[in-house]
Amino acid sequence: MYFEDDDDLIAALDGSRTATHPHELDRIADGRCDYDATFALINRYQASSAHAQIGFKAGQWFETTEEIYWYFLECLPPLHQTSIGFVMMECTMGDLYEAFFEIDGRFYCAVVTWPGPASFEASTAALVQEVRS
Repeated sequence: MYFEDDDDLIAALDGSRTATHPHELDRIADGRCDYDATFALINRYQASSAHAQIGFKAGQWFETTEEIYWYFLECLPPLHQTSIGFVMMECTMGDLYEAFFEIDGRFYCAVVTWPGPASFEASTAALVQEVRS
């Protein structure tokens, strides 16, 4: 979770509101990742993964396929869903979740934290701006 200042931190700790500043975005793969490449990148948090050196942190993203987007949308009900994307119901590691987005007919996977819907909306807006630039 990102805290802009002490007030943001205190508000998050006492539950009165959550920070909504998105994490810095980091594209971790060039081009569109197919089925095998997508699963390899999703599983990179495992020490045995060939992609473990990339690390696993909020803000990392890559392009994937429509098939993968629908696979993950249909395997479990989403934790949260908007017209552009959804957050997986199960966390991947710690407080990190995989989220999938459809932006301008292309599909993306990103690592996000889940302090609440406002944070997801901020992450979505940042990713939309990133992929359109």
